[in-house]
Amino acid sequence: MAIVPAKCTNCGATIRVSNLHTDQMIECAYCKSTFVIEQAINNYNISIVNNVNNNIQAGVVNVYGGNSTGFQIRAGVLEKYEGSSADVTIPSNVSIIGSDAFNGCRGLRSVVIPNSVTTIEPNSFNDCRNLKSLTIPDNVTSIGKAAFSGCGLQTIKLSNTLRTIEDETFIGCSALQSINLPAALTKIGQSVFKACDSLKSLKIPKSVKSMSCALCDSKIEEVVFESGIKVIPEKALYMCRTLKKVDIPDTVTKIGENAFDLCESLQEVVLPEGIDKLPKGVFRCCKSIKYMNIPKSVTYIGSEAFMDCSGLVSVEIPPDVTEIGNSAFSGCTSLQSLKVYDRLTNIGVSAFFKCTNLKLLNVPQKVIGINDFQSLVNERVYKGTCRYCGSSFKGLIKKTCSNPVCQRRKDY
Repeated sequence: MAIVPAKCTNCGATIRVSNLHTDQMIECAYCKSTFVIEQAINNYNISIVNNVNNNIQAGVVNVYGGNSTGFQIRAGVLEKYEGSSADVTIPSNVSIIGSDAFNGCRGLRSVVIPNSVTTIEPNSFNDCRNLKSLTIPDNVTSIGKAAFSGCGLQTIKLSNTLRTIEDETFIGCSALQSINLPAALTKIGQSVFKACDSLKSLKIPKSVKSMSCALCDSKIEEVVFESGIKVIPEKALYMCRTLKKVDIPDTVTKIGENAFDLCESLQEVVLPEGIDKLPKGVFRCCKSIKYMNIPKSVTYIGSEAFMDCSGLVSVEIPPDVTEIGNSAFSGCTSLQSLKVYDRLTNIGVSAFFKCTNLKLLNVPQKVIGINDFQSLVNERVYKGTCRYCGSSFKGLIKKTCSNPVCQRRKDY
């Protein structure tokens, strides 16, 4: 048995096959059609004869001459560019720019991508440090992981039909100054703009459904969510440490968990009415926020929602909030006042742990889980009333009524 070259009888791609059972059928790895092995081997042999006559068939590996020197193309896939030109025009018979096709081409200065291209695969332009600008034609619907990582791009025009930008696509493009995301975009992968130090502002289309950690460790300062967007995705602006301003339109009704987590420079956020929950970790470690106006439509504040917001001075809990989750305001060391209303029924474990400057906290009688208040550093913060006689409780540890006649222990 030997492994020999063969040529798909449908798309013309060159593949490797076994010559042991030539009467069997196999599937082409490129076009997925099936063919008889013997016919494919014969097809390859015929193409070799034609190649000798300089009549190279479409689909086999072609190394083009003239202005296209150095392109290796197989069945419409540009597999590798091995030319030396700094200014390149990709041939019009290419539909896919393959993985690593231009990887490490540091002398590459410009690339013209034809309209025939529909897909740009992972790492295709990785480390092209002198590539300053690029236009992606409108037929391209997806860009693979780390496709332009480490490039010298300053500007890039994306396809209007682009739906997906995979993880790390532009990671390390430190010179990238501006980029317009298309209206068709639904997914921005993780770390897409990580270490894009020159990118200071970005507008997120209303079509985007997922963008977890897309901007983490970037130098972004302003983000605008397009009017019409209804959900700010989970971890949308996670770890945007330099973010100072975010524009949230009135159309937003839901914010995902950890959406603004670790936005340490964020000073102010205006939340629209209509949001009913502040989920887990939504503003965790937003150390520069001093005041927070929570919409009256909110009924639930999740665990760690404002944890370690050390600059937060004052916040008013909306009247319809029924639950404050575990560690919701833990570590808010500057918090001085917090007003709650009678509909509040549950306060989670360590909800106000280390709120050392909190002077007064009026807690409704019906609140459950209040035993967890013993985790507060400053005992003066608790001011509850006895459900039996109406007097106040003293202290947080003993939790007994201050009325010498009553002296009942708190049991709720």
